[in-house]
Amino acid sequence: MGGPRLTREMQVQRAKTYEEVNLNSETSRYLFRIVALKTILEDPASFGYQLSPDDYYPPFRDCNQIQVNEPVPNWGDFAIKHGTDYRTLKVYNPWLKASSLTNKARKTYTVLVPKMEK
Repeated sequence: MGGPRLTREMQVQRAKTYEEVNLNSETSRYLFRIVALKTILEDPASFGYQLSPDDYYPPFRDCNQIQVNEPVPNWGDFAIKHGTDYRTLKVYNPWLKASSLTNKARKTYTVLVPKMEK
């Protein structure tokens, strides 16, 4: 169940919190699984997981940081303008959820873009 469906169910059931909503068993366990995963990832050693630096994804070092404080009508166009493609832009910036950025509040975002080869 996605966010819009949960919102609808809460409205129909007149629920004010997640805990008050009657959900199917798979969906109702979802939140607890996410919390458990977050807890383990915050301190893996206390749960018996031994991670070495080689187990982590390497940081993106060879990239440019572009400050964006205006709307971006299309991230694909933005990517091409900066010498990459949409897929790579998403890999470098997993926080990008939509194909555009409205940015009505004119917040400043840092977008990582791989350096172009010369």
